[in-house]
Amino acid sequence: MLLSCRQLVTGPAASRRRQPCRCSASASASAPALPYEVLQSRPGYELRLYGAYVVACTPYETRPEGLAVLSDYLAAAGNAGGATLPATQPLVTRYEPGANGELLKWMLLRVAAQTPPQPAPALADFVRLRVAGGEAVACATLMGAVTPARAEAERAALCARLAADGRELAVEDAGGGFRLATYGPLYSLQERTNELWLRVTL
Repeated sequence: MLLSCRQLVTGPAASRRRQPCRCSASASASAPALPYEVLQSRPGYELRLYGAYVVACTPYETRPEGLAVLSDYLAAAGNAGGATLPATQPLVTRYEPGANGELLKWMLLRVAAQTPPQPAPALADFVRLRVAGGEAVACATLMGAVTPARAEAERAALCARLAADGRELAVEDAGGGFRLATYGPLYSLQERTNELWLRVTL
């Protein structure tokens, strides 16, 4: 079960089985890619099973604001461990409709393994650590800029493909939520690779 972005990871991380990794984007040796295995490749999307991992999570209004908050956490002065943490890929943004029709947004960044293995808590109240993964995800690759209108259209297209294949969305995303995973330099004008993620049931 996925925990809310608002829930702090306070105890030792539970032991978890690492899944074989077949990510299309490269990661540095100090920050390996997210653990997943490909269950099925279908026209327009890939079905993956992700293992568990820890993320730093913050609500945000604008992309620069979210990036600044997570960058502060990665800096030695922004976490209780006093260590400079490596930047990881992908950068994930989570969108879901709020109770009053507003769009709620969170930005998530995987926290690379540390010594000791328990991730250092953030010093800022608006950054939380949580366990992510442990889920089946349908992933559609999107190149270039992803505007809100394009994201909604691509989500609808992926939902149609999943329905045609007889697959159902998990409850977390059935109400309109989705995630965008971005690979490549975050501060660059070059074209980036994005992935639209929807949780599905198996």
